[in-house]
Amino acid sequence: MSLLGAGTSPIVWSRAVARHFARRRGLALGIMLSGTGMAAVLAPAVVGGSIAAFGWRGAFRVMAAIEIGVGLPVTFFCLREAARVGAAAAPAGMATAAALRSSAFLRLVFAFVLISLGVAGLIVHLPVMLQDRGFAHARIGFMMGFFGYAVICGRLLLGFLMDRFPAAIVGGIFVLTAAVACLLLAGGVGVFPAVLLVGACAGAEVDLLAFLTSRLFGLRHFAQIYGWALSAFVVGAGLGPVIAGRVHDVTGSYQAALYLFAASTVVAAGVIGSLGRKKGSVLF
Repeated sequence: MSLLGAGTSPIVWSRAVARHFARRRGLALGIMLSGTGMAAVLAPAVVGGSIAAFGWRGAFRVMAAIEIGVGLPVTFFCLREAARVGAAAAPAGMATAAALRSSAFLRLVFAFVLISLGVAGLIVHLPVMLQDRGFAHARIGFMMGFFGYAVICGRLLLGFLMDRFPAAIVGGIFVLTAAVACLLLAGGVGVFPAVLLVGACAGAEVDLLAFLTSRLFGLRHFAQIYGWALSAFVVGAGLGPVIAGRVHDVTGSYQAALYLFAASTVVAAGVIGSLGRKKGSVLF
């Protein structure tokens, strides 16, 4: 499922949207990728209701029916249309090998490994962090229920702003929200705003990576270059929760992990800002 599920990753849809949109590419990517936030809001109700009505086996059948009846036709028709537009456009851009050897790509990958390290570590351990702070399960569920809405808002807002302001600056500011969230959680103040900030940054990260990749390296080999960058991003996302869990087991709290993640996202924000310092760049 993981291997074939890569076909539903942001690589496929980001390529289609990036080839189709130019002037409002940021917002288009934000709208498209907000589907994950919508799933975070809707899926628990759908799956929970299906389990209650049909049992867990029946719930799997309901999910399969949704994918076959809704997801498959939409994918088929949308990607066919995007392919026709992409073939006619003949986009320009860097070759994959040249892009992977470039300083800009190495900085991009370094920044997003640091981002995913912190954000994934926060997302996975956030309910336990709140529990350690003494919050009741009902309160934790209430706060996490707004997480999906924050993801959607973060993606739409980032896309809107990137179309109007330098993406390197906007992206760096959004990444800093994760650092602020870490410091709030470490201090035990403003916990609910911290949860919303984590959601906003989580909503912005993949969109920002797709947008910067398209602007830095063009669309000629966008899917391959974005795939390499996203793979590095996933590596960081795998390490972050492990680091946070290990820190908690050794020290008895998440404090050190929160300060580490705050530092990593601050560094990442600075690196992203550096991507737009070339004179005449569309990013700065």
